This record gives sequence, C-alpha cells and structure tokens, in this order.
Amino acid sequence: MSIHFRLPTWMYLLFLITPLVSSCIPLVPPGSPETGYTITGFVGESSQVPAPNETVFLLDGQTEKPLTSVGTNFFGKYTFAALPPGLYILQVRNIKWGVLIKDQSERLDIDLSAPGGKMNYLVAPQTKQAAEAAPAKPQTGEARTVRGKTGQSGADGGSGDKLQQLLLSSAWCSFSFKGGSQYSSTSSSRVRFFTDGTYAKGSRSEGSYTGKTMDDYGNTQPDGSLYGSQTDSGGDGRWEVTHGQLFMSEGNGSMELVDLVIKYNSNGSPILKAEGKEYCRCD
Repeated sequence: MSIHFRLPTWMYLLFLITPLVSSCIPLVPPGSPETGYTITGFVGESSQVPAPNETVFLLDGQTEKPLTSVGTNFFGKYTFAALPPGLYILQVRNIKWGVLIKDQSERLDIDLSAPGGKMNYLVAPQTKQAAEAAPAKPQTGEARTVRGKTGQSGADGGSGDKLQQLLLSSAWCSFSFKGGSQYSSTSSSRVRFFTDGTYAKGSRSEGSYTGKTMDDYGNTQPDGSLYGSQTDSGGDGRWEVTHGQLFMSEGNGSMELVDLVIKYNSNGSPILKAEGKEYCRCD
C-alpha cells in the first residue's frame, strides 16, 4: 500500500522563487587600479520581477557620449567590468543614473516601474520605520540648487550654512583619466577650504607614452621605451558664501560667482560640479 503525500502549493512556489530572488542580488567585486572596477546591478520591471534582455547603456559622465552597452540576463542582472575611475551615467530606456567610481566597484539597481527608476528594497518593519523617520536621501545625479534668504550675506543661515559646512567638511578632489594602447594621461585637482575664508588649490597632470615595435612576424611588442611628462601648479585665494551662493577669488583679486551644482552618487555622497569638473571628497 503506497501513501501519496503532496506539499502545499505555497511551498512549491517558495522553492521556485527563493533561488530566483537570490540570483537577482548581484555581488559587487572589490576591483583594483590594476584590474579596473565594476558596475553591476539588477534591472526589474518592478522591485521583484526581473527585466531580461533589457539594454543598459554606459555613458561618459561628462559628455554623455555612449561608451558601451550590455543586455540583462534572464535574472535581470548586468555587469560592466574593467572600468577606470571616473564618473559614468547608466541609461535604461529613458532612465538615467550617475555612478562615480573612485576606489571601489559600485552597484546600481533600477526599478523600471518606479518614478525615476528608484529601487524600493524589501526591508524589515523596524528598518522601514527608521528610514521613513530619516531625511530623504537624494537620488544619484540629482542636482540641488542652493538658495539663501534675501538680505543675508556671509555666513548666512539656512542653505547658506549647509553649503559652508559642506565645503569645510573635507578636501575636494577632481580626477580624470584618458588612455589608449600607447598613450595615457591623468589629471587631478585638489581644493581645501578653510574657516578663515581662504582656500588652497593644487593640480597635477601627467602623461606617458610607451613605444612599440613590430617583430618579423608582424606582431606588435613594447620596445621598452617610456616617455613621460608631469606638470604641477597651485594657488590660493579667498572664498565666501553669500545668499547661498559661492564666491571665490584668486589671490587678492575680486570675488567672482562660481557656477556650482551639487549632485549625489549612488551611495548618497555629494559631488560638486564647478568649472566643468566633478569634485568628490578626499583626504
């Protein structure tokens, strides 16, 4: 006599969904300057339903020029690997998010059904309550204009105080890299604001060329020659925040308004965009 035992339907669904959800949570490899860094993530029709075969475009963060693209797999996962540090933009359909790679790989998940593609993660009730009580974190790439109250100047209140605190909270660095098969160049700038109303700025640019030769079989090989150049510059001046806007001068020159936009990366860290450069916090 045989006994037939049937599991409840919900248990079959649990066995099916558990590995699917687990596979939709990509791991972010650490990356290194030698191997490059990775941007990986999950694209879903909703926060729980993957969007397979969806094209994800990688754009240059400065020019928005397309660099490459990949398609999501069956589980909605995508990966861009071997990326140098810099600012990138990921685009899926009409949704764009900025990702800043500094010294580690990044992860960005996108919900195509949500406003702006912002992913809503499943959290415990206690965590959800804490998140609702905390200030809202700006979305990646979201520009925040800084406005002061009429009649205030110098160390004004409200947003002016917040801008001052942000500038004084750290040194700010800009980094760019361009490379090819034989030539590469890097440039960096560092600005430090001080409480006495002065600032110090330094910059460095480096370029190198690796010569190559061709052997008897037509193969290109390095010939061992290396040509390099390095340029350093610096300066200082004065700064102040008036009516929520930043003014700076070189040396003892006149104060000039700085066209400053504050953006945020995927981790919520601020990025200052000024004079065509992106500045992030640095030591």
